[in-house]
Amino acid sequence: MDTPKQLHGGRPAPAPFKLLLCGYLVIAMAMSMGYFTLTGAIDKLTSPSWPATHARVVSSDLNRQVKSGAWCMQMRYQYVVDHQTFDSRRLSPMSKVACYRGKQVAAAVFERVQPGAIINVRYDPVNPGKSIVYLDDLDFADVLLAGLMLALLPAGIWCVRHAAAGR
Repeated sequence: MDTPKQLHGGRPAPAPFKLLLCGYLVIAMAMSMGYFTLTGAIDKLTSPSWPATHARVVSSDLNRQVKSGAWCMQMRYQYVVDHQTFDSRRLSPMSKVACYRGKQVAAAVFERVQPGAIINVRYDPVNPGKSIVYLDDLDFADVLLAGLMLALLPAGIWCVRHAAAGR
């Protein structure tokens, strides 16, 4: 009579199919997390060297967030690169919104970006449709997500290899 393999804790070993499926899901999650984390980090690292140009603010809005109480600003602006007009809402490499705790700070920033105002933006020379108003540095979340991706990827690979060996 066949009995399932036992692990050290006395529990039966997971079925190879479940382990294989879990491994593939963990690998997929790690790869997607890695893609978004690394593309954002690359933008943060390269954007200080992007060329600058002037943009015209088309619209701007300042709202108070109900849960956090922060004052958040959004805007839309247009800029021209090589005789081609681009339209963007992106404020920083990772955000289309800029939030401030204090109303006075938010109002002062908002006052400078009224429709018709001219602002400086940086654009990606490889993809001129990608632009930013504010530079961002790498932060703890970037490092944490990259570390998590680097931990999940080998774990998923281990699951797949372990399931394949158990067949």
